[in-house]
Amino acid sequence: MIRRTLNWIDVSMLEGEVEVDESLFARHKYHVGRVRKTMKRWVFGLRQRNSNRARFFIVNNDRSHHTLIPLILQCVRPGSTIYSDGWAAYNSLT
Repeated sequence: MIRRTLNWIDVSMLEGEVEVDESLFARHKYHVGRVRKTMKRWVFGLRQRNSNRARFFIVNNDRSHHTLIPLILQCVRPGSTIYSDGWAAYNSLT
């Protein structure tokens, strides 16, 4: 489920060489103890190489290919080269 979107994108679609990655952001309450589930957020990001202005970030706790692949197809122009970290959700990209 997408809770909120943070857009920093100045072009209609990313093109050329595009990097995709996801990261977990967690916060300890008062910087001690265990991290509660409500304080963890996965962020999915796309960035066009050789362009500091073309990037897109979304807060999303679902990292499955059912969620990530449609986001990539929506934001990246066909024919572009996609670089990833090898996460299994990206395996269906051609």
